[in-house]
Amino acid sequence: MSYADFLSRVSGKRPYWLYRVQLGSEVAFMTTLDGGYTDPSSQVWAHTKGVKHSRIKQTQRISSANLELRFPSNHTFARKFLEPRGVQQTSVQIFHGYANDPDQERATKFRGRVVSVNASRTEITFKCEDIFTAFRRNGLSTVMQRPCRHALYKEGCGLNIADFNVPATVSAVSGVALTVPVASDQANGWYSYGLLTFNGNEQMITGHSGSSLTLLAPLPGLAEEIAANGSASVSIARGCNLLRQTCNDKFNNLLSHGGFHAMGGTPFDGRSIA
Repeated sequence: MSYADFLSRVSGKRPYWLYRVQLGSEVAFMTTLDGGYTDPSSQVWAHTKGVKHSRIKQTQRISSANLELRFPSNHTFARKFLEPRGVQQTSVQIFHGYANDPDQERATKFRGRVVSVNASRTEITFKCEDIFTAFRRNGLSTVMQRPCRHALYKEGCGLNIADFNVPATVSAVSGVALTVPVASDQANGWYSYGLLTFNGNEQMITGHSGSSLTLLAPLPGLAEEIAANGSASVSIARGCNLLRQTCNDKFNNLLSHGGFHAMGGTPFDGRSIA
């Protein structure tokens, strides 16, 4: 029997609600049915006592097609929404059906996303908007600039620092100025904007001339190590000035370069672009 036919019955109906709520890669399947529910695709929907929603509005105005989804204050999954979520995707789907429908058909009553969460002593309330308002959700933007937007050896750059680390010894330190004899094996500037690693801690190298390296800030414990033992073992990795040619010539990593080298200005300064 179809959902519409079952809906037209005067009596004997056993309605239920299904709630599919997603936070990032984690999904919860909940139902108002005692004992839970297993749908035709073998997905198990756990009985969740106390979950409920406000009236589902039928309107042509997307901005008004919102609802509230409420959970008990001790609901484990709902409490995760109270933590910082960053830009993780959220989604809410609500279905309606009848437990004694032999065909187990159900209707989708709401598809949306969580836009805010409020907590009281007894409830956690999700304020949800229609899925079509997702175009307004927060996202990560790309900065339009000629230099690469990625940090060297970090996410986006794609290079593994272990492939470029050179074992070295620091023989002297004065504030952020270090003497590293092996650095003189390369031309001046080779290690500028690279990284020096000591005891698992990294620091940017801001300058390189001969055997002299300058750090952005002192590394904890480095001066003490040299004072106690006369030297300290570190690793140094070549640097990058974030330019396209350097990315290609020094690292052969042009496919991961995050800059827009062909920019001829900005389209937002009021000038005409020919």
